[in-house]
Formats: sequence, C-alpha cells, structure tokens
Amino acid sequence: MSRDIHVRHWPAQRDDPYWTRAPQRTGYWLEEVARTSSSEPTAHQLLGDHKADVVIIGGGFAGLWVAYFLAEAAPNLHVAIIEADTCGSGASGRNAGFMTGWWDELDVLTNLYGEERAIQACIAIDESIAAIGDWCVRHDVDAWYRQGEYLAVATPGQHHLLDLPNVATAARLGRDASLGVINQDDLSHRIRSPLFGDAIRMPLAATIHPARLAKGLRRVVLEQGVTIYEHSPVITLRIDSRIEVVTTAGRLGAPKGVVTMGAWAGSLWPLRRLGITMASYIVATEPVPGFLAEIGWTSSECICDLRKALHYFRTTPDGRIIFGGGATRAVYRNARMIERSGAPKAPVAELRASMARFFPELTDVPFAAAWGGPVDFSPIHLPIVDTIDGDRLFFVYGFSGNGVAPSHAVAKELTKSILNASPLSDTWMPQISTLRHRFPMDPIRSLGARIIQEAIIRNEKRQDHGQNSIWLSKFLSLPNQLGFPF
Repeated sequence: MSRDIHVRHWPAQRDDPYWTRAPQRTGYWLEEVARTSSSEPTAHQLLGDHKADVVIIGGGFAGLWVAYFLAEAAPNLHVAIIEADTCGSGASGRNAGFMTGWWDELDVLTNLYGEERAIQACIAIDESIAAIGDWCVRHDVDAWYRQGEYLAVATPGQHHLLDLPNVATAARLGRDASLGVINQDDLSHRIRSPLFGDAIRMPLAATIHPARLAKGLRRVVLEQGVTIYEHSPVITLRIDSRIEVVTTAGRLGAPKGVVTMGAWAGSLWPLRRLGITMASYIVATEPVPGFLAEIGWTSSECICDLRKALHYFRTTPDGRIIFGGGATRAVYRNARMIERSGAPKAPVAELRASMARFFPELTDVPFAAAWGGPVDFSPIHLPIVDTIDGDRLFFVYGFSGNGVAPSHAVAKELTKSILNASPLSDTWMPQISTLRHRFPMDPIRSLGARIIQEAIIRNEKRQDHGQNSIWLSKFLSLPNQLGFPF
C-alpha cells in the first residue's frame, strides 16, 4: 500500500515566494564564497522522470557526506541529491563553523546507551574532527580548517554551572583528558575578557569556513559521479514499491532514500514531534587583528558561555570575530522566513550589546555581515537517525546547532546501514526508540518553546545585573522535569 508524505501545504503550480524569493543577505560565509570562488561544476534542476539507486533529499553537510561515503564504498551505485536551493545554502553555509565533540554530552549518551556506546559515540565525533581536516588537504579544499580547543566559559554568576555531571563522568571513565576544567588564571594568559572565569575545556576542536567546506564537498561528489539536482524543491515523498520524490518540475524514483533536510524536515508529518525549529543569528566583525593580538586571542578556540541562551564566538584567519547566539527564538512552520529576512535589527542589537560585555573595546566595531538561519533542535540535543518506512527511507534530524563534525560521523555510520552492512540498532547513533518523550503538536510545541525561551532570556538578563527571580527559576525548571532539556 502506498502513502504520501507531503512536504508543503499548498499546490505545486502556485507562484510560491517560499522558494522563488532569494534571501536579502545570505551571511558572511556564503557571500565570501560568492566573491572569491572560481567557476564550479554545474548541477541542473530536476526535470521529467528519472531513476537512481539512492536518492538523498537535502544538499547540506549530512546529505553531501552520505553521498560521498556511498560513492566511495560503492562506486557503481547511482546516487542522486535533490536540493531545494543550492548545496550548502542552508544551515551548512550559515553556521559559526565550530567543530566540537560530544564529551560534554557524555551523561546524556550514557543514560541512552550505557558507558561503552557513549564513549564510542564521542570517539567517533573526535575522529571526524581530525578526518575533515585530512579530507580538505587530500581534496585541495581551502576551508580555513584550524584545530584549536573548545572552551565553555563561566561568566559572573555562572560558576556553579561548572560542576557538571559530564566532567565527573569523564573523569570516572578515565577520559579526563577529553573533558576537564581550566581555571580563570590560566585562561586569562591565553584570552583576556572581563567576563571570563573558569571554563570547561575540550582539547580537540577546530574551526572551519562552512560554506567553503560545503562547496568543496559539492565539487568532490560531482567528480565521484553523484548526480545533483538543485533548485528542485520537493513537494511529496511517495512510499510504494520504491521511494518516489516529486518536485515542482519532475520526479525521481529509487529503492532507497535518505532525508537530510535539516530544519525543513519538521514539515514531514512523521518527524514533526521530534524537534523544534529555532531561529539563530550571527554577526561577523570587520577585521580586528590588532585587538586580538592585544588580548592574546591568536589561536583557534571555539568559545561559548554557559547560558542556556548561550553566546558563541570564534575568530577567522583574517582577524574577524564571528559572534552568535543569545537571541534564539522558536519558529512556527515557515523556517525559510528566517533566511529571507536576514537578521532583524533587534537580535543584531542584542548581539552587539553582548559582544560589548565580553569585549568592551569592540562596542563600536563595524559589522561586515549579520544573518540568520533555522536550527533543528531534538529533545536530547543530539541528532536522531532512524527510518520512516522499514529500511528503505532513512532520516537524520536534530543536529541542534552542532552539526559540522557530527554530520560527517553520522553519515559515515549511516552509510553502512544503507548498504545493509549493519542495522541501525547496532550503531552508536541515537534513534527514536531512545527518546523518553516527544514534543507536543503545534501550535503548543512552538508556542511553548517560545514562552520558555523568552523566560530564559529574561532570567539570564536579570542575572547579568546580579538579580535573581525565584519564580522564573521555578518556572524554567518545569521543562527538565517533563523531560525536555531547554
């Protein structure tokens, strides 16, 4: 018996600005690639009827890495990617370019799978951080790959958050070299900020130019013989004797399929309760190499604070600071509205004020770019990998803001299941069966997330000024008690 999974909620023939209006500002990374990249191999729109052995819906990091590993393992396999816009134009080309591990998720993973699989998962992500750098060298992709460390810094009023179970669990399992604490004095000798206290530290991390990596991946998979159809928004997935993908101008059938649509996968009814779509915003400064040298920030650290509405920041090889977070909001339904609107004045103003608190000397630094994008958050803050229909239609959903390295590790592992080398149940990847709770249906899901997020932001702003609200704190403890870790 066939069934259809509709991706959109209006007729294909309608003149649809959802897909036809390009965003006003695509962000620093994508604009830099557009200015500096030479001619690229072409990919065409899906027109008419076609066939493949495996169809991948979504041309971001996850989809591109799945295609790469499939082509590497089975060169005779016909793999096709269908992308609504251009490969890497979504979250893969818009994120901050952090490549960080999962050791700070060790307690969540241990509760899901036990200690052995939790460590296996963390090691897999670490291996991917190093492997992506090697891959860039091997394929001549200048993606600004730089290894550094990941630092989660306690700001005033946050020192109690350093006593995290993950650090104790890592020490108990003999993995204290992978996750530990660096004190304020040692940190100040490396990077100076009036807000920096002690910090949680993961020694293995890296930064990268995400759009350059995505464009490099696109070139390499095309060279491998993978077919890419761009500007081909999917309307329907039809599950029958084969997986059939229907777009605005064509269709493609394949025995197996993989959904790697990121935040847009939330429009598929089987996945709607698996996550929440959040809007996240980032700014890039003009180059400030002199200031970075003055405060000692000359290495490639990925840095965030310990807020729930966290701030995250890093540098680029040409001396810019990429600064994001702190203004995250829940989104109802149309994730592309975030991209189309760029970055509104309010979140940009919030990011400027937050940056000035960390680095007062940058109060008036010009921004070269400001942009936004949708992020798919799962209930466990880790990507969920599973099937929609037996072992024919796979999906990856919920990278939760940390997808650059995990997308590589997940794709490598998922490829084995697609090729029937190992069942998903034997892997370290989180699956639906591991979830204790799913989110309620909309509008309760999005409205509830918006209320919680606004309360978090309000509470943390009060804490920044030394104020505490007992009632807000009690209210914000409710999601955790219900099994949703905001």
